Formats: sequence, structure tokens, C-alpha cells
Amino acid sequence: MSINIGIRGGYGLYNFGDDALLVALYQNFLANNISEEDIYLLCVKSNYLNKQLKNPKVIDYNQLDSSIEIQHLIYGGGTQFYSFDTDNRKKIKDILIKNPLFIFSKIRNQIILLLRKRFIENKFEIADYAKKIYLLGVGVGPFSKINHTIESKTANLFKKASFISIRDTFSSEKCKEWGVKEYMHSPDLCYSMDVSSYFNESSSLKKVGVVVRDWNHTGSQDYYDKLIRFVEKLRNEKYEVTFISLDKRSDVFWTKYFVENKENFIQWDADRMTFDEFYGLFSQFDLHITARFHGAVFASMFHIPFITIEVEQKLKMIAENYEGGAYCWKNDFDLEKIMNLVKKVESDYLQHKKVIINNTAQYKEIVQEQYKELIKKICKN
Repeated sequence: MSINIGIRGGYGLYNFGDDALLVALYQNFLANNISEEDIYLLCVKSNYLNKQLKNPKVIDYNQLDSSIEIQHLIYGGGTQFYSFDTDNRKKIKDILIKNPLFIFSKIRNQIILLLRKRFIENKFEIADYAKKIYLLGVGVGPFSKINHTIESKTANLFKKASFISIRDTFSSEKCKEWGVKEYMHSPDLCYSMDVSSYFNESSSLKKVGVVVRDWNHTGSQDYYDKLIRFVEKLRNEKYEVTFISLDKRSDVFWTKYFVENKENFIQWDADRMTFDEFYGLFSQFDLHITARFHGAVFASMFHIPFITIEVEQKLKMIAENYEGGAYCWKNDFDLEKIMNLVKKVESDYLQHKKVIINNTAQYKEIVQEQYKELIKKICKN
């Protein structure tokens, strides 16, 4: 099978951030006169993709066989390359308590891989079947300090790429370490989207959205209890607080907590919602406190100040990029510190909003220029 453009990513998994990356990329290709007939999505083959996109051609990336030939292979945004150090016994115990279905899915996936030995390993080996490789708006890491296999494969992939744009300073440092010299810095691909009809026009802080995430790495699941206590404190001070989940499949602990405690929460559901419907819900808040990277991205796109929860490095990074308009709740998760950050936003709300608006406008221009460079390279080849 020969295809012209293959876009590889973690799409079709009911994760709002990853699916938004796909929509941004797909829309930009069509806007730049790339035919939908030339585009194939290499991802999980979920039915809802047909609802969210115009006539997508989807190939399950777990069923790619060695007859495939790809002219242009694009790794389309997100953190696609990473590995963790863990205490496996503690990790399994924690996951069984918070997310028992995760263990089942891992066992199931291993059985599938054993039965499908004729298929290409989906993340790295597929590059051997591509004429040109492009890494677009990607982040990397963290990587295991004990097992370097994934990092070595990632470094080799970067060295083979014809075009690289990376999302953060950690990825930049890794490129230097790997000897990769030609790359550009890029904000998240979603900044190219036109969401102007959802700009938040608030002038004060009353409504707070809290974007949660199940997180079983680096000890940062410690934030769960403290966040619950903090939300109670916010409500006692008369703020309107709503929990938000961007991934109904992964956020097992939080969804269970919402149901058991009769929380009125918002959850991205790709089967039942359109992106526009979700934008309308997400943009109604005056402040977002978020444990997910795309919670911060979309807060800024809607002109809403935000505070990130530092469960991983990229949450700290995006808050620093919006210095003066956003903050990071560091991973000691001190309740007094985050309350002080909320009060800081509230005390000069319009100035924080101004920083968000100005920086976001710049990021939009950078991402659009990046797309133009990518299209030039594809059309040239």
C-alpha cells in the first residue's frame, strides 16, 4: 500500500488534547490545498473521528503491515516519546487501586502484539517505511535513567527527520545532547485554530475550572487529596468551582470521585460532543487550574489566565511562557501557595488577561509560519 501523507499520533483515544492536535493539523492541510485524498491518519480507528473530521482516511497504527510505503510521515504534535522509572510493585498497587482497567488494557495489548508479529511496531519501526520524516510540534521526555532504549530510538528518529519543530526547552536540550542541530521551536499546534467566537470577555474572577488528570508517575498523584481540599476551600470563599476531565478513559479515579460525590463536572466525550460544544463549556470560566497541558493551551487560546499543577515538566514550562499571566503550583502542592496564586490573579485580573492575549497572538503567528514551512517541504519533495 502506498500513501502520500501519513500523520502519526495518539489520536482516537478519547483524549481531548491529542484529538485537538489532529483537528488543528488536518484543518491546516486542507486550508493549504492539500487534498484529503492524500492524507491518511495512522492512529486508533475510533468511529468518532468520522464525526470530528471531514472524510478522514484512518489506518489503525496497530495493524500496519510491511507492504506499506509512505512518502511523507508526520509525527503530529504531543508528547509521543517518553519513558519512566518506577517502582513496579508500588506502581502496580497504586494503579490497581486508582485505575484497575489500566492493567487489563496493558495485558490485552501485549496479547494483541504477540498475535500480530507480522505488523510493524507502531512508533519507531514505521519510520523505516517512510521516504521523508517530519516531527511537528513534538515534545519529548521524560526518559528513564535506567533503561535508555526509548531515548536511543527517539534520538535515531530525530537524526533521520527532514523537518523538526519542538515544543519546549527540555526537548531542545535533548536535541543538543543527541547532536541534532537543525530544528525550530514551536508553540503547541492548536494555537493555529480560530476560536475567536469563544474568547472570554470576563473582567473579574468568579468562576474557576479545575482540569484534573489521573497520574501514576513520579509520585505526583499526591496532588489528588490536596486539590480536593483546595477546591473545598475555594468554594468556602464563594468562588464557583467546576471540575473538568479531558479524557474519560484515562481519568478513572477522578470520574469515580465525581460520581460518588455527586459533583456536577464537565467531561470531554468525543462520541457525544463536537469541539465547538466543548469550547463553549470550557471558555465560560474566568480562571483555569489545570493538571493537563492542553487545559493551559486552551485556557490561553480563550484568553483566560491559568495556574498549572506541576505533575510533569511541560506544565511548569507553559506557565513560565506566560509569565505575568499564569503561574505554576509547584509539586510540593502547598495549599497556601496555590491560594496565594489565585488571589494574585484576582487582584490584577485584567493585567493577567492582557499578558495571556498578547502572548497567544504571537504563538498563533509562529505556528502558522511553521505550517507554511512544512507545506513547502512536502510540496517540494
